[in-house]
Amino acid sequence: MVTDDPLEIEVDSTKNRLYLTLLGTLEDRIAEAYDELLAVGVERVVRVPDDGTSAVVVNASSRRSRRVGYESMGAESVDDDERLLA
Repeated sequence: MVTDDPLEIEVDSTKNRLYLTLLGTLEDRIAEAYDELLAVGVERVVRVPDDGTSAVVVNASSRRSRRVGYESMGAESVDDDERLLA
C-alpha cells in the first residue's frame, strides 16, 4: 500500500517481510512506528538508511528499538538486509 503520507508500506508475505519506507523528517512518527511494530510482534528490524541520514538519527533509531524491546540492525542495502534476516 502506498499513500500520500511520508510512509510507504510493502508486504512480502512469502518472505515474511514488511518493508517500511520513511520519507523526510519523521522524528515523532518514528517512535510511534516502533511502538506499533512491537505491538504486532516484530522481533527483528533491519534499517537501510539513505546517504542523507545522519549518524545521530541512525544511533537514535538503534537506542529506541532496544528501549521498546526488539533487535535493530543496520545494512548498506536491501540485499544486505535480506542476508541479515536469512
